[in-house]
Order: sequence, then C-alpha cells, then structure tokens
Amino acid sequence: MQEEKQYNTNKKHYNFFITECKRYQKVLSLYDWQIYYSHMKNESNLAWCNANEDGANATISLNTDWSYTEPTNEELSRCAFHEVCELLLWKLDEMARIGCSPKRCNEERHAIIRRLENTVWKTLK
Repeated sequence: MQEEKQYNTNKKHYNFFITECKRYQKVLSLYDWQIYYSHMKNESNLAWCNANEDGANATISLNTDWSYTEPTNEELSRCAFHEVCELLLWKLDEMARIGCSPKRCNEERHAIIRRLENTVWKTLK
C-alpha cells in the first residue's frame, strides 16, 4: 500500500495567496472591508474567511497543511478567489441567518449585483 503524500504551504505560497486575495479584492472592489491574513493549521479547510460585519474587518487564512493536494499557484489562486467571494457574500449570508426582512435582503443582493456589474461585467463585455 502506497503512503499518502504530505504537502504543506510555505512562506512563498502564503505571500502568493495574499497577493491573489488582494488582486481579487481589487477586481471585486471590496474596499469596504479591512482584510487581515493568517497562515495556520486547520483540520478541515485549505483556506477560510472569518469576518466581523460590525467592524467591517475580516481575516482570510491559508492552511499550512495541504495534505491531499500540492499547493500549486493555480490552486492557491482558486482558494484566494473563493475566500474573497465568501467575503463578498458575507453580509447577505448573515442576513439570511438572522432572518432579515425580504426588502433588506433584496437590497443587499442588488448591492452585490451592482458591484459585479461595475467590476466583472466590464471585463466581459
């Protein structure tokens, strides 16, 4: 039986991940959030995002342990994009959890759509 290969992320991977997060933050114009970064072990995620809506700050983290896949630039970039999208949808997700009014959820959904129109759509037209 073949032994499972262990992969880890290093400082070079972490710096690339941060650069990609900042690039996607710029692409999605997410300047209403103060974003911090961390590089630590997590048992279940390659990367993750935690945010504090009241303080408009968030921490995006990269796992030091990538046990099942090699941390290539493509994978690191995909993870960075995923976590920035988590932040993009954070407020709407929080609203759904607390059961906000349909009007307020609709307003937030349209704020996200407008942001995408002003960023992503411009590159696609």
